[in-house]
Amino acid sequence: MSVALRPPRRLLDLDHVGGKGRFTSANKSRTCTIIADEHRPFREGVRTYLGSGFTAVAEAGSVSELAQAVADNPHADLVLISAALPGGGLAAAAKFISPEAKFVVFATETRDEDLFLALELGASGYLLKNIPAIRLDATLRKVMDGEQALDRSATLRLAELTARRGRMKQLRLATGELVVLTGREHEVALLLLAGRSTKTIAGELGISAVTVRRHISVLMGKLGVATRADAARLLAE
Repeated sequence: MSVALRPPRRLLDLDHVGGKGRFTSANKSRTCTIIADEHRPFREGVRTYLGSGFTAVAEAGSVSELAQAVADNPHADLVLISAALPGGGLAAAAKFISPEAKFVVFATETRDEDLFLALELGASGYLLKNIPAIRLDATLRKVMDGEQALDRSATLRLAELTARRGRMKQLRLATGELVVLTGREHEVALLLLAGRSTKTIAGELGISAVTVRRHISVLMGKLGVATRADAARLLAE
């Protein structure tokens, strides 16, 4: 007897879901998560399929609502954000995310400018909204473990573009380990090595101090060090 297999439910296809009880006060044993997307059904779908290790502490439907959500939850660990969030989009939204928090971008399609912007802003992932809902929990757990989560189409596109444009930089450490940096991370690394302050780096690159701190945080994670001083020493070797 054959059994018909149902296709996996995808977050983009969810019209209505339950899970209202998942909104609770911040629980430090869980990853406190903010969900920022212009479509309520998608936010509800994400909230429903977050695993037991995550707690959704706030929703936002625009950049201004995200700013308020972050202000109300300053110790949030993870922000899930739409690439097209109303009120300024990803570039405007990223300014309100703490450098200590990880953030993952969701998009309806892989667009070159959105993909590179997400990486340059220090995103820990770029995923399409049609990701099978059952994969969401495992993917976000990898992000919180320090891995980068990229949709397969984004990975292929990134490889194609970086090979053609040379936008990514490879940095070989004294240990022999090869670290891959975005063009912006490489610029920040060089200025950090030169002893520039966060404010000075922001001024020279024309970006905000918050974005500089986020790049330094991501850079330290890639280098496996705990402080910017350790990062500078490792880069100098």
